[in-house]
Amino acid sequence: MEKNLTRNADSDLSLHMKSQQKKADNPYARLRKSEDQFHGILEKIDEGYFEIDLNGNIIFCNNAAIRIFGYPRDKLLSMNNREISTKNSFKLMNNAFKDIFKTGLTSDIPEYEIIRGDGSTAMVRLSAGLMTNNNAEPVGFHGMIRSNGGNAAPDTDLLMKSLAVEKSIIAIAITDPAGTFTYVNNAFLRMWGYDDKAEIIGKYFVNCFHPDDRSNITGMMEDLKELGSWVGELLLKKRDDSSFFAILSASVIKNDNEKDIGTIITFVDISLRKKIDVALKESHGVLSKRNEFMTRELRIAKTTIKDIVRTDLPHVDALAIDFRYQPMNEIGEDFFNFYPFGRDTLGFFICDISGHGVASSLYLSLLKSITDDLSTKYGRSPVEYLTRLNLELVGRISSYFITGIYGLFTRNAGTGELIFSYANGGHPGPILVSRDGRIKLHSMKSTLIGISNDVSFNASAINMGTGDRLFLYTDGIPETADATRNMIGYDYQLLDLFVKSSGLTLAENLDAILGKVNAYRDGGEVTDDILLIGFEAE
Repeated sequence: MEKNLTRNADSDLSLHMKSQQKKADNPYARLRKSEDQFHGILEKIDEGYFEIDLNGNIIFCNNAAIRIFGYPRDKLLSMNNREISTKNSFKLMNNAFKDIFKTGLTSDIPEYEIIRGDGSTAMVRLSAGLMTNNNAEPVGFHGMIRSNGGNAAPDTDLLMKSLAVEKSIIAIAITDPAGTFTYVNNAFLRMWGYDDKAEIIGKYFVNCFHPDDRSNITGMMEDLKELGSWVGELLLKKRDDSSFFAILSASVIKNDNEKDIGTIITFVDISLRKKIDVALKESHGVLSKRNEFMTRELRIAKTTIKDIVRTDLPHVDALAIDFRYQPMNEIGEDFFNFYPFGRDTLGFFICDISGHGVASSLYLSLLKSITDDLSTKYGRSPVEYLTRLNLELVGRISSYFITGIYGLFTRNAGTGELIFSYANGGHPGPILVSRDGRIKLHSMKSTLIGISNDVSFNASAINMGTGDRLFLYTDGIPETADATRNMIGYDYQLLDLFVKSSGLTLAENLDAILGKVNAYRDGGEVTDDILLIGFEAE
């Protein structure tokens, strides 16, 4: 018996050690440990640090940020950045985040007004940058916040610079004077195919270059020694011995005594460009013909793409439908479609494509094809519909994503009420105007469609009685701005647009809403498409 107990104990200990070793070897475990250590360091600095996801939801704040905002930690981590910002400041942040998302560059807002936990406002200085995962895909934004007028402490400046280097999509490495790697960022690991920095730190940097390019390497070393810097193209060698071309920029680092203490090197992979250059030289005539063909096809697309959103209104028992569409230019990027499943059941999809122009419109044509197919398979399940749509769109066209709502109108056989069951993918929430004049914005936290595979969508429902009206729309309405760039926004001014005037038909109601939107713009610039769809339970 004692031997069996001892054997079992030894076995349990062995399994535990193997489990711990497996966790240590797991790259995701190492990443999580690294993030936890990083957040632990952030908790100790005097400057406020925050992280938010792509929908503006706050996902991390250090102690300093919590003191500045004046909310309990649990409360702050359940909030959206819209809730802690005044109206004008939120517009500044929203515009800054859009620029950051497009360019990847950091942005600074010297005067940003926040709403603190006690209801008071405070002016702060905010600096923000793009947050990416290990695949260089945008996942949110991070930044520093400090009292307005204050200068960043030296450790904060250093932290922000370190973040910029570590999160950069450009491969960056630092060597000691002997040419041995002392630091590489994550982009460097991805470029060469390494999993861990420990695999490269301590190695001689010339070993990363291809042997066939030794002459250029020699010239680079001579220029670094004589001039202190070098820029040029080199043939490099990955971990698996495959080769690729990169533009390399190297500069010698000197201390205050002008003594060399190392070299900083940046790499930009230009393999694709080199292949394209070769292809262009070899097939210039073929490409010219293809360009002519594409130009002709695009001209046809410009004249026909508008037909995609020209949808005949379906007939559904006890449901009136009408819409208004005002594209910003000749080709719009807002899209909607109806999917009848019977006399009293109707599927409906509305979305807004990021960006403008012909490329977005071509994306719209792809979207039309995918959504038509999904409606036949998953049209009765809004959550499954958006989940499948997201999987179809991720990676299809780089840098494009959509916001959208898919919903299903059904009749409750017991109560006779009309039910709108829906799932939201980062889209402005539906607005319900009851027959008695009550109005409600059905907003919920949701995720953009086409950004990442690792997302989920939630189901929601709205009950409609006879005479109730449900409105769905794109962000061209709440983001309409007047001549001084003040937007309608997502609060009381938006709801005021939908207040139902007695005696108006649904069509007249839609016209009245757009009339208020145009009156609010009052000569301001049109910056987005406007799509408004109304449903009335009869």
